[in-house]
Amino acid sequence: MEKKYNILVADDDPCTVKIVSMILQNAGYEVTEDPAAEMNFLSTGINPDLILLDNQLSGKEGSSLCRDLKQNEKTKNISIILVSGIDELKSLTKQVCADDFLNKPFSITSLLKKIESLLLKKPVPS
Repeated sequence: MEKKYNILVADDDPCTVKIVSMILQNAGYEVTEDPAAEMNFLSTGINPDLILLDNQLSGKEGSSLCRDLKQNEKTKNISIILVSGIDELKSLTKQVCADDFLNKPFSITSLLKKIESLLLKKPVPS
């Protein structure tokens, strides 16, 4: 059986999580949904290859979560795309060591191209 890349979708808007998850599943990815951006994957054994992380979450900032993940020895190599509608997203992405950013609103094509470009740098899961 062929293994697929696992993408964690972390956004506090359940509709966004469902829509993005459907898009990614239709593109052949395995998807883990994290509608509260709790990052529970750390204790469940799920090992995402990439995290699509909204920056403006209820009660927390995705950029802070990103910084924490990139400073953690166990999670520092997980690719993270920071997603937001803020103007300074590009510079924020550099500050928190995210691998890329995606401005809202975004097209399906842009989303998939960014994901593919980051995952091409990783070995296919076995």
